[in-house]
Amino acid sequence: MHEQLQKLMKEHLDKQELLTKMTEADILHDYGYSEIHTLMAIGDLKAPNVTKISKNMDMSKGGVSKVIKRLILHGLIESYQQANNHQKIFYRLTDKGQIFYEEHNKCHQQYLARDAVFLQQYSESDLQQIVSFMSAYNQYLDNEIQKKE
Repeated sequence: MHEQLQKLMKEHLDKQELLTKMTEADILHDYGYSEIHTLMAIGDLKAPNVTKISKNMDMSKGGVSKVIKRLILHGLIESYQQANNHQKIFYRLTDKGQIFYEEHNKCHQQYLARDAVFLQQYSESDLQQIVSFMSAYNQYLDNEIQKKE
């Protein structure tokens, strides 16, 4: 049973990735998960800096810094300092970054609507069991990641 479940989970991830590539705008295809979600965090957070982005994404500060450098290089974000705080560096979307942000939000809304149709066939009790399982599994994976860091 374990092997069958693991196979189904891998199949699910592969199909989600394929559907994402098929439905997202071409401009997003050259960017990975970390880049897109860092960009989204910058667009969503108030006065985002490396620490806030790191906490929001549950990612190391070093990892966030690497992604930020790539996003700056591609002209999607820019850094700035507040007039009253010259120690901290903050980030904001450029016009190009805002286009990416809006496109990803649009794709995300389509994804939620698409899958809501499927999930409606299950009872609240069934969904609660799935949520419980996925929460526990994600916590397990978080623990495994921390062991590797």
